[in-house]
Amino acid sequence: MSNDNRVLLGDRATGGQGLYVSRPGDNVLTTTNPLAFDSRSACTLVVHSYGQGIATNNNQINITHLMGYAPAFAVRWCSSAEIYMGYAQSVFTPNYWEGADYDQYNCEDDEEESGNEECEESTNFLNQGLLASLGNEANGFRLELEPYIGGEDEGGESGVSSTHEGRDIYYSYVIFKEPNFTEGVSL
Repeated sequence: MSNDNRVLLGDRATGGQGLYVSRPGDNVLTTTNPLAFDSRSACTLVVHSYGQGIATNNNQINITHLMGYAPAFAVRWCSSAEIYMGYAQSVFTPNYWEGADYDQYNCEDDEEESGNEECEESTNFLNQGLLASLGNEANGFRLELEPYIGGEDEGGESGVSSTHEGRDIYYSYVIFKEPNFTEGVSL
């Protein structure tokens, strides 16, 4: 490709009046690739691909982009509790939440003078969230989404330990053509 015609100040057939700079090796007059600079765009990123889905278990979701480099990306998620009439009322950036709920049962007063109650305890661990990261060349240049859904109950009074599924995670993503400039995290 020719390095001629990388800068244009004036009328471009596919954009009108402005200042345009093509990327090295592209002709500013004919390229269909993203420009290095376009005075008409106020610091916008060019979208490569986008999508959405529902994570119903804890399996990793892989979104292959095949661009050969780590691109900029944005990911948002919510649980079914934030969905109202088909629309998310609030969304979250990639993060992970973990909590524990401690219960006491079969409490009895201590016979001694200490006045303390002796109780049996039960713990219920809960987690929810979605982490996002970029794969590398070895694993196919992909956006990796890792949902955390559910928890574990140690049994409590019933004595039966169980693992349970949490709410579904609804996610959406946008992958941009620009190289990642956020050290691998979501915008």
